[in-house]
Amino acid sequence: MSLPLAYQPYRQPKHDDNTQSTPSQSHGLSSGSSATGLSADGTWETDNSLVSYEDKRKAQNRAAQRAFRERKECHIRDLNERFVQLQQKLSTLREENDQRRQEITAALAENYTLKEMESTRVAFQHDFTSTLTYASFADSVAPGDHDKRPTHRITTDPNTGERLMDLGATWEFIQQHARFQEGTLDLEKVCNYLRQQVQCDGQGPVFVESLFDSQLQA
Repeated sequence: MSLPLAYQPYRQPKHDDNTQSTPSQSHGLSSGSSATGLSADGTWETDNSLVSYEDKRKAQNRAAQRAFRERKECHIRDLNERFVQLQQKLSTLREENDQRRQEITAALAENYTLKEMESTRVAFQHDFTSTLTYASFADSVAPGDHDKRPTHRITTDPNTGERLMDLGATWEFIQQHARFQEGTLDLEKVCNYLRQQVQCDGQGPVFVESLFDSQLQA
């Protein structure tokens, strides 16, 4: 008597060892490759693909290191060239600085000499001015042709209309001049000039006012 199907006991299905599939076969892998795990896209990676990936990574690293070394060497060359240029420029600036120092030293020495000469000239001029009297002035400008005592006579040239000043008026005019009072007037030069410009109006030596006035301003 057979039992109904619902009451029949469960039996484990039998599998043939020769037909059992392996994980690699079920996922389409060849028998020469061994599975190592799932990749990011869900496929199985093999030992061959791992070896190829590692070689690629090493090659990329070597290329990156080589590029880094080249950049470093190029940068060092640029720095060396820049260093040489700066050294040359520094040497040039030092030479120019030494030259300027020599010029400044020479200028200071010349300035000192000029100051000494000016000081000596002013001192001599002061001594000459302080000791110069009317008699000395008159003897220097018109030797032997004047009164010993100063007079003050101003006339006009009938031909030119210019003012003429005698020795006394000329001496007074010089003494009142600003450069004479400052001690900067070269009286010796003025006397030499007046000696060449002296005229006679029939009463004694006279000078054209405009001529010696311009000499005092020079």
